[in-house]
Amino acid sequence: FWADWFNLPMRMAPTREQAGDCFVHEERNPIEMVVSAYRYHLLDGTPEPWRYMTFDKCDEPNFGGWDWAFGGPQNCTGLSHDERNLGSHAPIRWLQPCASWWNNYGGAVCSLRGYAKQGRIPMMSGTENFREYLARIDVEDGLVVQMLWLEVVWHSMERLHELAANSTDNCSMNICYDTFVAKCANTWREIVKKMFGLEEGPLLDAAVSAAELECPGNLVGGIAAEAHSGDATAPPLKDISDWTKGEMMQMARKLDTEGNSGRVQKLEAKIGCGISPDYE
Repeated sequence: FWADWFNLPMRMAPTREQAGDCFVHEERNPIEMVVSAYRYHLLDGTPEPWRYMTFDKCDEPNFGGWDWAFGGPQNCTGLSHDERNLGSHAPIRWLQPCASWWNNYGGAVCSLRGYAKQGRIPMMSGTENFREYLARIDVEDGLVVQMLWLEVVWHSMERLHELAANSTDNCSMNICYDTFVAKCANTWREIVKKMFGLEEGPLLDAAVSAAELECPGNLVGGIAAEAHSGDATAPPLKDISDWTKGEMMQMARKLDTEGNSGRVQKLEAKIGCGISPDYE
């Protein structure tokens, strides 16, 4: 099974039973995640419905997310089945039906209000949505906002890393995003060998050939990458042309050190994933 942070309840530390007996945990450099997510969420027209949710939705009794800064979980009875499970595909989604992309992402948006009241980020208007909020504030504040928003995944990501790293079943593993992109076919070979115990030979070659279709530039992976890149061609709501990805990486580290106790960089050191070439 492929471990999925976003289908776990927010700030949850998953157990071995919840993660599965054998699983692959794909992880990415956390600082790179902050910069990548910030840049993507500034784009206009991307197909993530939670980005269009105004902050005043957090106060509605049937909102499915959790405003962790203001008293904990609310119910999700007002959401349809599709809304509850939007994007859910992991085998662990049954653990909490409301722990879908919509709820975890929307709940993370709502949690930002608490940080704003603490003075860590600018206040938001109830009638603006997440993307409008990011576009209004400056880049430095936007990176902090994105860093705090990603608290929705840090706990699950760290715990899944630990479970895979300390696995005694010899069939679970951590895979870094930068390695997967750069050495996709070789990474699939490593995954298939470990997960299914296959030795070198025709059966392993056939399994890897099928898996390689998911690699960038190949049939399935190429279509998925093209679709995602198509989203990324939409114009940004804010002009960030003066910033390179590398400069944003440096700024994110500085902001993490100064205002976040280095929390993201500690996670970065723990998981050990490198930086993609275009983010250096």
